[in-house]
Amino acid sequence: MNKNFKTYALIWAIILVAFSAIVFVVPIEKNSNFYIAYGFTSAAFLIQLACAYVAFNAKNKERLFLNIPLIRISNTGLVLTFITSIVFIAVKELPIWIGAIIWIAIIAFTLISVIKVNAAADVVERVETKTNNKISVMKNLTVDAQSIVNRAKNESIKSECRKVYEKLRYSDPVSSSELESIEKQIENRLIMFSDAVDKSNEEKVKEISEELINLIDNRNNKCRILK
Repeated sequence: MNKNFKTYALIWAIILVAFSAIVFVVPIEKNSNFYIAYGFTSAAFLIQLACAYVAFNAKNKERLFLNIPLIRISNTGLVLTFITSIVFIAVKELPIWIGAIIWIAIIAFTLISVIKVNAAADVVERVETKTNNKISVMKNLTVDAQSIVNRAKNESIKSECRKVYEKLRYSDPVSSSELESIEKQIENRLIMFSDAVDKSNEEKVKEISEELINLIDNRNNKCRILK
């Protein structure tokens, strides 16, 4: 169980116990209105705890951020239920069936809102995952190129490495299936380029550098056409 949720659950339990103790200690008539109101408020507490459990047990920080509205919505439902419960307990003349309709409406609205927020979070997460997958190829190539720059042993070779790195760095980061072939060529040439740099073969470095730049330019031109 998530540590943050454990802390939250402890606070939640203290509030629920305090609330229960107060309403049962206060010298008011414990009639059917009281128990119905208390029952709906307890249900709102449980719904709020369930939402907090889902929110805090997110698999990553991004999902946790997307789950924050779950807590806010469930808190709002709990507060509204609590306030109306106090009103119907205090004012005995109010028909309890009106209160029941209000509480059912609040709980239904809370649950529908929670479902919608959770569904929206799922959509956002899928889109982000898809986007991250699309940019991972060029991101990895750029990181590899930067590593090659750092390994260059003289200024002439380092200059060629920088050209390749800058070309990759400022390229369109989004990949697609249509670009898979040329990106594979870039990846293979970059491996050869890395080997030439490690061996300080200036002639080979310059030759592969020019090939890489042409391939990257062709890849970027295809990106523009595909858009």
